[in-house]
Amino acid sequence: MKAGIASFGSAFMVVASLTVLPVVIALLGGVFLTAFGAGFTFWRAQRRRRAATRPAEVSRPAG
Repeated sequence: MKAGIASFGSAFMVVASLTVLPVVIALLGGVFLTAFGAGFTFWRAQRRRRAATRPAEVSRPAG
């Protein structure tokens, strides 16, 4: 009887790991993409702000 419970337990573990693993990977990927997107947006805003505060003679090409 114990063997039957053990095999059911291992099968359940396999199914559970196959179900949980993609969810964990998706969550981690989502967190990474969100952080990357926020960082990129912040970086673009900083660049734009820096370009706006730069004096005109620096941003205007010489000649």
